[in-house]
Amino acid sequence: MNLCLFFWFLLASFAKANTETYQFHVPKDFPHLGDAYVPTIPYISLWNTTFNTLSLNVSPSNTSVVEVVGLHPNEKYAVKVCWTAADPISINSIRHHIIPHDTEFEGTVVDQTRVVLLVETEAFSYPVLSDDVKIDISIASVKLGIPVDLYSIVIYLALVVLGSVFVLSRIDIHKILDMCREDKLTSDKSS
Repeated sequence: MNLCLFFWFLLASFAKANTETYQFHVPKDFPHLGDAYVPTIPYISLWNTTFNTLSLNVSPSNTSVVEVVGLHPNEKYAVKVCWTAADPISINSIRHHIIPHDTEFEGTVVDQTRVVLLVETEAFSYPVLSDDVKIDISIASVKLGIPVDLYSIVIYLALVVLGSVFVLSRIDIHKILDMCREDKLTSDKSS
């Protein structure tokens, strides 16, 4: 019994994170930001890359704002918000907001159109969690309906399937099963 509980706790230790996802599309007429623009609020930059991550310490019951720079017009993006399972918070909503140029937002006015992500968190414990919680916000470009950070997993799975098909086409599974059955019969007769 104790060994069984040990294995349950061992398996539970592998569940280390929670994840929420959100996808959004950048409009075709979205203006290109200048490369020299650096936001004053926390931001994720997609300049010269299709995937990036930002780690933030957030208050458990708050709406966090993250600006995204380096977006391309008429492209789709996938956002993932991850946090450890040890931190009892709930993500109520993830949404994006396009802020027109020369519009005040979070105490800043910029002459460029901006895109921000709003992540609304809520404490999900009793007593209510008061310490900051670390969350990771990842954003990836979506190509062919799949976020680019998942391409390596798709390729790996395809290689495993192709390898399995190749190996199984080269062996005679019935012959191997017959040999195993004969070995079992001879071992049962000898005991």
